[in-house]
Amino acid sequence: MLINYFALLNSQFQLGFLFITLTIPLSRVQMPTDDKKGVYAFNEQHAVALLLLIHSEGEVLGFELRTISGNYPKLKLIADDLQKLGLIDIQIQQKPRLTHKYMLTEKGKKVAELLLKIDDTMKTDD
Repeated sequence: MLINYFALLNSQFQLGFLFITLTIPLSRVQMPTDDKKGVYAFNEQHAVALLLLIHSEGEVLGFELRTISGNYPKLKLIADDLQKLGLIDIQIQQKPRLTHKYMLTEKGKKVAELLLKIDDTMKTDD
């Protein structure tokens, strides 16, 4: 069985995906059993893209998440998981209409910077 890990290639206002498949026998991978998934949270499709979008924009409103995927309910669930991990903060404004605002926490900023470093490393020809 394969585990798919993906990294977001981020250029100015343009998002693309590079999918990397690593063959790891699942018997050798210890899957998390608690709510704190750690790095396994990135197995969710669009989790990396969500973090890097918020990082590049500073803050993102709910409707802007559709630049990643048209499936807003799924993105909302991923955002909720990232919030549980302490990577993003979600502020809900009730007036004038219900609006969700997504921002990175300090921990989320550190993780996003590390993801960008990984992306840069993957782009080099070493």
